[in-house]
Amino acid sequence: MSESLNTRKTLIERVRKLKDNDSWEDFVHYYRAYIFAVIQGMGLSNQEAEDLSQKVLLKLWKSLPEFEYRPNKCKFRTWLCTVVRSVVFSDLRSKNSRGKGYERFKADSDEDAYSLPEIEQLANQEWKAHIGKMAWENIKDCFTDKVIEAFLLFSEGLTTPEIAEKLGVEANTVNVYKKRVRDKLCKEINLLDSELA
Repeated sequence: MSESLNTRKTLIERVRKLKDNDSWEDFVHYYRAYIFAVIQGMGLSNQEAEDLSQKVLLKLWKSLPEFEYRPNKCKFRTWLCTVVRSVVFSDLRSKNSRGKGYERFKADSDEDAYSLPEIEQLANQEWKAHIGKMAWENIKDCFTDKVIEAFLLFSEGLTTPEIAEKLGVEANTVNVYKKRVRDKLCKEINLLDSELA
């Protein structure tokens, strides 16, 4: 993966040209876990979601050259969700016609089982989680172990006095730690969301 974060439009444009393997690796890095989470959220097992994620990525690799990005019309991830839904239901129809339907969809393989708005709602929830995890990975090395521990203890529900006692620091110090991490995390989440959504 390249070291600098490419803007969404630039990354997608480079992937569309299919001439830049580094761009495709970046694309897969940023979107693969998200695609997997959306598919798994549709009720499929880890193995099924893994297999279908590969099929979605293959379809994206083939479809992106024709994709025309229009930011005023919709977000890239809206189009991405349409591709995910299409691949999942196409695969389910194929497997069901051969008598090998996924467990979750044995009784009802109708595409209405998950409408596009329902998938978009699921996708939005997964996007928030995906971006949050990615942002955390990007910033966590910017802080000392003690600062990170204070923030994690706060996230677990401990109070400032409890954290201060556990870490052997002043309560004001704990508040400063929390604010530093929270501010950097929020900034990174906003950046990633604007760059990748």
